[in-house]
Amino acid sequence: MAEALSTTSSSRASWRGMRNSFLIGVAFRNGHRAHALKILYVDYAGGIIGQSVRDAYEAMRGPTFPTLEQASPDA
Repeated sequence: MAEALSTTSSSRASWRGMRNSFLIGVAFRNGHRAHALKILYVDYAGGIIGQSVRDAYEAMRGPTFPTLEQASPDA
């Protein structure tokens, strides 16, 4: 049983690494297309995490960065 568990854990770790590589590979030199992506989020709590998301977006905002749109939790 422990052998199967370690194999599964190893497979998950391997998949995480592959997934990260895939996402980086997909985004490589695609800034000219990324700007068309719109990301919608809702800050239900209205706390520090939502503020951090907005602050990070403002720091990275630019012509080749996706658009971040905040929706009201009441909508």
